[in-house]
Amino acid sequence: MLEIYERVPKESSNPYGIKKIEKVKEEPFLLCISAQDRLPKSVFGLIREGMQAARVRTSQEDGPGYDVSNFPVHFLGMSYQLEQNRRSAGEALAEEVFIPLLGEEKKDLLEVERKMRNINIMTYCDGTRTYMEAEKKLEEYMKEKQYSEEEISLILSQISVTAIATMQDTSSLKATTMSFLDINDPEVMTMATTKLKEHLDQTPYEASLLPFSENSGLYYFEGTGEHSIKEYLKDESKGKIPLEMMICSSLNNSIHNQKTSNFVPLKYKSISSTLTEFLPYQTTKSKEELKRAFDQELEYEGAKKISPLEMKLYNEIDKLCKNNLFLEREKTWTKNELDRINNRYGKLIDVVKELAPEDLAEEILVKGADYQGSLGKK
Repeated sequence: MLEIYERVPKESSNPYGIKKIEKVKEEPFLLCISAQDRLPKSVFGLIREGMQAARVRTSQEDGPGYDVSNFPVHFLGMSYQLEQNRRSAGEALAEEVFIPLLGEEKKDLLEVERKMRNINIMTYCDGTRTYMEAEKKLEEYMKEKQYSEEEISLILSQISVTAIATMQDTSSLKATTMSFLDINDPEVMTMATTKLKEHLDQTPYEASLLPFSENSGLYYFEGTGEHSIKEYLKDESKGKIPLEMMICSSLNNSIHNQKTSNFVPLKYKSISSTLTEFLPYQTTKSKEELKRAFDQELEYEGAKKISPLEMKLYNEIDKLCKNNLFLEREKTWTKNELDRINNRYGKLIDVVKELAPEDLAEEILVKGADYQGSLGKK
């Protein structure tokens, strides 16, 4: 069973800021696909990392001033439990999200490109495989609807995919795809990463870009080797800002095409050129300088930044929601512990009543302050 969740502003009635939705709107969204799509902590946590990569405020980082409360992009995550028909998570994603956006009948090419341009994907680890399965299913569906190979390639190229720390081969994807890889990560280390490291040692930069095809490539660097998306998004990571560039430029393109009639297609060449131009700056400027410059220049079309006071208030709400969750967990634990203790003593009382003579049982229980009364005696 496929379930889609959306990040919404936190409040007392929804301290996690997560809402299950029945249908994905025809509006720009970033769908974050986790490798552990059965674990709520992983699903919801990856949505937060997607927001951070888009430079939208989270409990971990303020960013340049954008907040989910008034942002023109939906931040989504997916959870999947295997069904009786053995349908894969990717097939479910295609059938329940992508195909409904495409529609049942063949449409004008430009109209379909616009629809697909709302789709932005961020995958982590084996979550990439889920998207690959979904793209394959979507391609099969379009063939059934008599779209030509050329039309299918153009349509699918309007889906943006940012794949992080994955062993999956994304070179055959038709979506506009950029993979990000720490070549020291033991979870994805292969003979290929060994060759990439040899090549990187020969370049003057801290990272490099390897094109796979006309619409996909790999941005790789030497990091700490820790297999964690949080590691990729740390300020000191060599992959942080390039990854954010990919996400932000894709979302901005989606927003533009949602707001105007002048369709601007997503182009891998434009994204790869931006990343290539960025490479020299990593050796001449500090990570803090690069982050500050990127945040200052980032502008989402039609999106209003919140004020410093609003930022402070939103952060206070986050803290209060976190405290409330802690108190609720403490309350639940305390109740469960009391129930356990009462159940235990209840059993002890039953044993005393069963094994001891009536008068002796009454004396034991009264002295123990666990029982009052006379066991029915007057």
